[in-house]
Amino acid sequence: MEKIHIYTKEPGLDLDSALSMAKTEASLSLEEPMLLSWHEKKSGRFSPNVTCCGLDEPAWIVYAKNRGARVNVNVNQGEYVFMFR
Repeated sequence: MEKIHIYTKEPGLDLDSALSMAKTEASLSLEEPMLLSWHEKKSGRFSPNVTCCGLDEPAWIVYAKNRGARVNVNVNQGEYVFMFR
């Protein structure tokens, strides 16, 4: 899986602006990036909200990998993480 790291000092960074940046970066590797899962560190929120899968990784990561995730975009050292295929 390709890993992309984005570092930004954008004031008021929120989920929507982080996703926009992540999608732009993912589109450099994928023709039409499709978001499979995401995680927001500060709140602990993630999507899809599944509670299954493996014990070694969070369910949202396992979910994305099992659905063909090819690009992982990490914004500000894990503040937001997005997985695309």
